This record gives sequence, structure tokens and C-alpha cells, in this order.
Amino acid sequence: MRRLIARSSTLARVTRAAALCLLVALTSLGCATAEDADAWSDCGGKCDDDSHSVPAINAPGLLVNHLPVLGELERSGHGLGDKLGGDSTSTKALHGSSPTYRDVADVLTADLTELGRGDSLAGVGINYAHRLFDSRWLRSSAVRFRLVAITNRLDLVHATPGGCGEVRFVYRLMYEQPQGTSRLPMSLMVVHVQPMVAGGCAAVARAWQSGGGAMSAAALARGPLAMLAPPSRIEINLQSVRWPATVRADMGGHAEYLLRVFDFGGPASRALAGPLANTISGDLSPTQLTELRRWIIENVAAIDAGTAIMPDRFLARRDVSVSPRGLARAGNRPALTAFPNPEQEFAGVDFSRTKLIKSAAGLVRRLDTMSCQGCHQARGLAGFHVLGQDDPGLARANAIEVGTSPHLNEELAWRRQVLQATAGTGGPAGPRPFAERDASVPGRYGAHCGLGDPSFEAWTCADGFTCADLNGDEVGVCVVETGAGAGDACEASDVTFDPNPRADRVVEMEVLACSVPGGGRAKCSRSSNSPGTLLGGFPNGACTGSCRTMGATAGDAICGAEPPSGFNACLAAGKSFDVCMANAVPQFRRRCDAATPCGDDYVCAGVAGAPRGVGACMPPYFIFQARVDGHRVDS
Repeated sequence: MRRLIARSSTLARVTRAAALCLLVALTSLGCATAEDADAWSDCGGKCDDDSHSVPAINAPGLLVNHLPVLGELERSGHGLGDKLGGDSTSTKALHGSSPTYRDVADVLTADLTELGRGDSLAGVGINYAHRLFDSRWLRSSAVRFRLVAITNRLDLVHATPGGCGEVRFVYRLMYEQPQGTSRLPMSLMVVHVQPMVAGGCAAVARAWQSGGGAMSAAALARGPLAMLAPPSRIEINLQSVRWPATVRADMGGHAEYLLRVFDFGGPASRALAGPLANTISGDLSPTQLTELRRWIIENVAAIDAGTAIMPDRFLARRDVSVSPRGLARAGNRPALTAFPNPEQEFAGVDFSRTKLIKSAAGLVRRLDTMSCQGCHQARGLAGFHVLGQDDPGLARANAIEVGTSPHLNEELAWRRQVLQATAGTGGPAGPRPFAERDASVPGRYGAHCGLGDPSFEAWTCADGFTCADLNGDEVGVCVVETGAGAGDACEASDVTFDPNPRADRVVEMEVLACSVPGGGRAKCSRSSNSPGTLLGGFPNGACTGSCRTMGATAGDAICGAEPPSGFNACLAAGKSFDVCMANAVPQFRRRCDAATPCGDDYVCAGVAGAPRGVGACMPPYFIFQARVDGHRVDS
């Protein structure tokens, strides 16, 4: 195997082989359940009414994601211009009126310029092999930032001395013009500290619980949002470059996400680039690595609890997360890159008193998932955790039905325990779960699961699912026990461990048999689109086959869309995304909604004819708003 981790390479290969044999054998024998054609539902032609819709994640007191409420707040003092001291009707206006935003935009523009100069294949637009984020969007009259979510991070009280955690306002970049409207793969987050009230945080927590349910914009504005300190930090996450599957066939495509943090002193003040929390710099000297190792050993208890704050001297000030394949890639594992032999480097650590971490491999993985890039690629949505809910009128082909990540949705239950404990209405919360998995939540399809290391022993799969090693990682993925069905993973492989994310490779590829409802001909849509394969760009593969009625559902399957032949050429010709998807081919996919997440590297994409809130698991780069290329925006 490519790296030394807690599990032995022999056990890992045996585990994978056994899982693969089980999946292939059961599927080949026809053990996978085939849905009868009569079981399919198409909502009786009423899929767009509320009677069949599935609601978005609802977490009062923790997450504000209802678009009408957010729109009212944005118009009444919580727009990005209000936060940064400028006019946010467009990024051009904001760049000209806010010194804070101008500092941020200019640093990002320099980062993107540096990226382009270092890559002869990079450029803006679909005609380039490596497709760059267009820095002109940061100062365009057609582009603006829209408020898409507010999160109450009372659980970060340990990181705000004298305060009660943070409140984060999440803004998505978007454009509106006659030839088309879309969001863009960039989020800007403005962070406020919540000050203590009467020397404590109970009153702050109770303000978020006021009314016992979802709060109106007016109630939020005069309640918890009226208690905030001035904004003090900006966090940036943007898709800096995307390589399509035709260029990075082994991975099924490749995307990089630029991560930056800026500190500032309130509206209209200057912004300065700051350190990324708990994100180990890749430029540490041997002496610094020795110091960092000592700090880690001395702070194991805090790391286990999820409250550790790594000293700034060890931290990066700019980093990149990479997709797909999450923590199987060294680019998303700064701690394992710094300490590639955990069992040797942390051999003397006593894990008998820790609650979650039970091994050196678990310690290093915990550190990785506390880093910016590791967290963003741990059960995320194309490098993000919040994309926001889409407008009801948006064309389904460009809609994402679940605008928050499996990580965030799963962790909300733990955050509620923190909120209740702080307010005095509940018992104490335990340690923060790993970003990848809360062991108290049943492990259904796509959940991460243990493959033998004691730190992940509690990460089990629910009845009907089994743990499979799909990426050669130290943790596996819960898959259907009886074999891969519609939209399920149908590839297993390994990934070479190379700190350069442009040099790592998928190796030891194995293709699994699978089945689709009705017993029709099933096939594996592959990661690669090399000659002789079907449409590429599906990380870990996706089982599919022909279906008839777009949007019809049966059990875990949905009849979704596959881009038609000539799709990319259509975009390159300047036609709109909706036009280019007009002749989409109906194909089986895995059904998803807010309570039924997709697996890694997939999002819950809208499907014409399906109920609101119900979608098909698709790679994010088949969704226009999740890719940098193909957008025609007037500058």
C-alpha cells in the first residue's frame, strides 16, 4: 500500500477483496432487489405542488436557510455591503466603495493570476483544459453576492475568549442577466463574535431558542442578531480551477478550491490575510515539525474533544482543497503529509482516556478533519458545506435540492445539544464528532465506516448496508449489502499518496456488477471516459440504465438526467445551460433528499418532474452552478 497507517496493508486488501467478492457475487446471482414497474411513482402529474415535496433541512436556532427570511434580512441591514461598508448591488460597486472588499478581491485576483501563470494549460473558459475562475467576476456589474444562510456557531465558544461562539453569514456569488442567471462556485462568509450577556452565554443561547421554532426575519433582527459584535473575519472558498474528466480521466475530473481568511476591524476597515484555523502549513522546517509534534502530544485531550486551537506559527495562510475522493488524497491531509508514519511518530501517546481517538491513525485523521481543506472535503458538497437553497423557479437542470452538506446536516443534532446545554434546557453535549461521521447516527448509504482501526470502530453501517473500501483509505463507505443498485458506486480503487494533488493517481481499479429496477440492462458509468467506456466524470462509478419517465421514483431509485451528446460543445458555442440540457437522456440515478444524502463527490441535483426537495445523486460538475466553466457573464 502507498502509506503507513494504523491498519495493515494485508488486512486492508483482504477487507476490500472480501467486500468486492460479496458485492459482485450477490449482484451476479440476482440478489439485488428489482423494483416492479408498477411501483414507480410520478406524482400523478402534480410533482410541483407541496403535497409531494420533501422539506429542506430545518434547524431552528442553528441554521437560517429559508430564502424569504434571508432576503428580508439582506434588505434590512445584513447585506454584504452593510457588513463591509459599501454598495453591494454588484461586485463592481462593492469593489469601488468598500476598502475591505477591495483588499479581499485584490488578494484573490493575485492568487488566481499566480495560478494561471504557473499552468500553461490554464485559462478562463470551456476551451481550456484547466478552466480557471474568472477574476473579473469579483468586480463585475452583472455579478453580486447573495445571502444564502446564517449559522449560529455557539459550539465554537472555546475559540472566542470572552464570547459565546460566532454567527456566520454565508454569501454566494451569482449573476443575473437576460441571457441567463446562475450562482457561481464561490462563497464569502462574514463572521461575528457573539458577546457574553451578564458574564455568560445562557441568555445568548435562549435568544436563539425564542419562540421554539423557526424565527421570522424581524424576530431574528431584534433578537440574536441584535446582540452581535461588529464583523471581524471574512472566510473565502472558491473553485479556482476545474479539469474535466477528459483531462483527468482517472479521477473522473479534478477541481481545486482556494481557501483564504481575512481579519478586519469592522465595516470599511482594511482586510489583512490571516491564518487558516488548525491548518498545518506545508512549509514547516524540521525544527517546527518537531515542535508541532510536541504540541500535538500535549494537547491530545483537546484534539479529542474538538476544542484544540493550533498556534498560528504552525498554520498556513493560503491553502487548497481538492476533489474528488476526499481524504484518500494527500492534498486534503496536511497532518498525514506532515507526519506520514503516525504509529511511529505518536507511538508513546496514551489513548486510554480519550473518548473518540483510540489510535495514532485516528489522532492524525482527527487533525486532518479539523483543518480547512480536510473539513471541506469530509462529506461536503463539491468542496462546500453550504451552497444554499435554490429559488423555486430555477430550472431543475441547474438546481441543487439539498443546499447543505451531509456533514453539516448530521452535525446539527450535536450542535443542538450544545445549544440546549448552554441555555440550561438540556444535558451536556459530548465531544464534537469527527467531521466525517457522528457515530450516533445510523450509517446508511454513503456514510463513512470503520475498517478495523479502533478509532473508527463505532462507525458501523445500519441494517441492509455493509462497509466497503472504495478508495484504499483507512475508512470505508457504507454500501447496499445486496449489491450496487441505481446510482450506487460501481468502482473500487486505490489512490497514490502524493502531496501534489495534480500528480496523484487512481490505481488498482476494479469494476463491480450492479443492477437497476425492473431487471433491465445495468451498466457502470465510469470515472474515466477513455475509449470504449460510457460517459465519464462519475467518481467511484455510478450504476445506471435506461428509464422512461424523468422524475419518477421507486425506493432508492429515480429516473434522472444524463447530459446529451454534444453537451460541452453546446456550452462552448455560447448557448445557455438549459438549452444544452434540453435533450437530456433519462437514466437511473440514486434518489436523494434532505434526509437521504448522496455518497461522497455527489450532490442532490434537481430533476424535471420530481417533487420539490427530491433529486438525483449526480457529480457536482454536471450542475452549472457548481463549475467555473461555461458561464457567459458580461464584465
